[in-house]
Formats: sequence, structure tokens, C-alpha cells
Amino acid sequence: MQFLLDLPVGRRLALGLASIISIFLAMLAVVYLAQSRSIEAENWNAHTYKVLASEDRYLEPWNAGLSTLNQAWGGAKRLTADNREQQARLNEMKARHLEFRGW
Repeated sequence: MQFLLDLPVGRRLALGLASIISIFLAMLAVVYLAQSRSIEAENWNAHTYKVLASEDRYLEPWNAGLSTLNQAWGGAKRLTADNREQQARLNEMKARHLEFRGW
């Protein structure tokens, strides 16, 4: 620590500025790497979707699940018709499902 105190003010300021710049560059590198990984993951996600959506046989389980979900949701709505709180929860569930699907 004494070494830093023995340096002239100009050199201490330059050293401080160099430290700040070094930290900034390190943070910039970390952000860049994270961003490139995110972009790569997004590209793979889009590629997978294109592959799966290109053939209907890959989507059969998804479509069957949607049909089952809609039937079960309709049944739950009928069974809870007398309970406003449960109806609100079912509506919230349906809204989140539609948001998940991007509708």
C-alpha cells in the first residue's frame, strides 16, 4: 500500500483510470459472451421448431395434449360454476396457457 502512496498524483490517477478501464473491458467481454450464447440458443430453438413443425407426426402429441387440456378445462369450468374464486383461477390458468403458446 505504501508503494501507491509514494507514487505521484498523476500516476495514481492514471493507475486508477487503467483499473477502471480494465474492469469495464472484462465486463464487456462477459456480456458479449453471454449475448452470443443467448443468440446461439435462440437459433437452435428456431431450428428445432422448424424441424418439428415441418412434419405433422412430430406435432401429434402436442395437438392431442391441447385437445385433452381444453376438454379438462371445460369440465373444470362446469364443475366449479358455482365458485367464483375457482372460476377466476381457471381463467388465470387459461390466460397463462395462451400467453405460453404466444396467443
